[in-house]
Amino acid sequence: MAENFSVDEQVAIPAVLSTPRFLTFLSATNNNVLKALQLYHWNSQISAAFLYPLHVFEICLRNAVANAAESAYLTPDWPWSAAFEQSLPTARRFSPRQELIDTRDWQPRPRQTTGKVIAELKFAFWVSMYTGRHDGRLWDNYLRREYPNLPQGMTVAAAREKIHRSADKIRDLTGC
Repeated sequence: MAENFSVDEQVAIPAVLSTPRFLTFLSATNNNVLKALQLYHWNSQISAAFLYPLHVFEICLRNAVANAAESAYLTPDWPWSAAFEQSLPTARRFSPRQELIDTRDWQPRPRQTTGKVIAELKFAFWVSMYTGRHDGRLWDNYLRREYPNLPQGMTVAAAREKIHRSADKIRDLTGC
């Protein structure tokens, strides 16, 4: 944390940041504004370092689901498949079915595309696609195709569960 901030920056930057956000850093540094700004800067650098690998990880997850769904539902328009929609659970905290409907239907077709829906669905949606409820429809047939480097001795269910656990940990880390 070698970043130094001028006296003017020590006044201006906290004024621009939200008070609750900056209070977190002040609390961690015993109300030392300079140290809080250095910690904030360090936190920003760590966040930036995680951005690219998290981005690639999410794309890998969602592309595997999209490829499997297109094969399983026999259409590139699988987000509009009634069978796919009905395969998704509804829940109070997060409803993958409602997430799909809201994302898919916010813009009328033909302007809305499968690619746009894929890009707009939340990370939590993609993580939810790696639960056991999708083994029969998606993963029993397509997990090894989508993840060709899975250990040969590992069952599809065990491999899918490992992917789900890893993705869920990342979801917890990112708050998505």
